[in-house]
Amino acid sequence: MPAGQTEWAIGLLVVPLVALIWFMRRRRRTVDYAESRTVKTRLPWWVKNVETLLLLAFGYLWTVAGFGLYALFCGNRSAAHAPLVGASAVYVVVGLGFILLPLAMLSANAASWTIPILRKANQQAFSGTQVSFKSANIGLIRFALVSVPFGLAALLIAAIEPWTR
Repeated sequence: MPAGQTEWAIGLLVVPLVALIWFMRRRRRTVDYAESRTVKTRLPWWVKNVETLLLLAFGYLWTVAGFGLYALFCGNRSAAHAPLVGASAVYVVVGLGFILLPLAMLSANAASWTIPILRKANQQAFSGTQVSFKSANIGLIRFALVSVPFGLAALLIAAIEPWTR
């Protein structure tokens, strides 16, 4: 990978990483974070495992759909076009990740809420705290409101490939 692409690819990874570390340090000092940790410890192990499987399943489905849409928007790559490599590949993967992660998390929460036995276990874990299904999803929507624009910006950068100029 040429030096210009390397700088662009590394720069994309450093900026969100620094922002994520800053956000995590700040979030850990909140009451909401402490209560959500309490709720997670109250959940039975099997509920945690089922919800993790739901997250992985929806993550996989959204990823397949996201890359399918990306291929559709970019058109079919013929033999004349090079495959997606270098900084473009990094920007596409990171961009789609920023867009699809909150969608997968919201989908897993919705599925967990529609399965009665999981909903009952979650409601028992929520009792005595400020955390609820609504507040958890509002937090995920806020995360999406920050994450999705970053993802779209990364996809835009991948599309215009400024390192080639």
